[in-house]
Amino acid sequence: MTEYEIEYRIRIVSGNVPTLSRMVEGVPLMFDSSNDAITYRVNKDKQLGAIKRRLAEGNEARRFVIQTSAGEIAVYRYGAVEGRSCDQALPLVFNFHGGGYVLQDWELDIPFCRDLSRSTGSTVLNVDYLVGPEHKFPVPQHSALEVIKYCDAHRSEMGLTGGPIIVCGHSAGGNLAAALCVLASRSDEVSIGGLIMNYPPLAPLSVQRPSVNTGSALSQTRMQQYASWAYATEADMLDPVASPLLATDVVWPPALVHAASLDTLCEDSRRFAAMLDEAGVAVDYKCYEGCHHGFTHEAFAREYDPCASKDVLMRTAAFVRRVATAAVVDEGGVA
Repeated sequence: MTEYEIEYRIRIVSGNVPTLSRMVEGVPLMFDSSNDAITYRVNKDKQLGAIKRRLAEGNEARRFVIQTSAGEIAVYRYGAVEGRSCDQALPLVFNFHGGGYVLQDWELDIPFCRDLSRSTGSTVLNVDYLVGPEHKFPVPQHSALEVIKYCDAHRSEMGLTGGPIIVCGHSAGGNLAAALCVLASRSDEVSIGGLIMNYPPLAPLSVQRPSVNTGSALSQTRMQQYASWAYATEADMLDPVASPLLATDVVWPPALVHAASLDTLCEDSRRFAAMLDEAGVAVDYKCYEGCHHGFTHEAFAREYDPCASKDVLMRTAAFVRRVATAAVVDEGGVA
């Protein structure tokens, strides 16, 4: 353990946690120990393991394993189109779970993916993407883009709907969804037709956010800990792919953004929606008053809000249908 790591551990114990913005470029963020991440995962599994196993046992999705340059990534398909035409306008939705780029909690999104597919007719792919500290930035982002490219090129054999691509994510998954839009705008290999985000971090995690709720499910200290596992340096977090609020010259697709008023990340969503609106991008933003980070997922018993969660699903389904309608109009059809 380095002198820097020892000092940081002492500050955590004493409660004197330095802000990441004070750390110099190129210096490792906080402590960077895989063992600490593994312990965190084990503890989280004690809390959510039974729920994850129950959801997985009832999972109706078909599993595909896609080889990327960084390793294998599993995707779970909801809403197969075997026996139907894959060139229909129904969008293809890629879903990315939360977990601070360290937890592999794809199972928690099974109800969301299943219900969204059923309510729209679209194929939804739940992506078990690569996470840190084993795969630090920008590996999760670039490998996820490889998954999208592969699925886009193999829609027929995978039984996927043939319409526009929509990327959707919750918490860190929302950050990943936005990052994919940034990467896609730099390339002509894939086109993204819609962006959906629920309570995402969009500014550098080094930014000290307003403390709107001391009992938040996602504290500033926890975000800093996630940062130490997900990023190698402060400079990485300042990359527009890591912090989409810093992105310029991006051709953003229409977006749907949901925030929670009692979430530490609430301001990120508001600023992002304002940024898109000022750029003339169609953006539908809603902040759910009295809700916490993670309010859409029943697995988070303390934060879950069934009424707000249902509303998010309804708004998400409506957004998917709007993207489908816009695609038909763009191709010269009649809406």
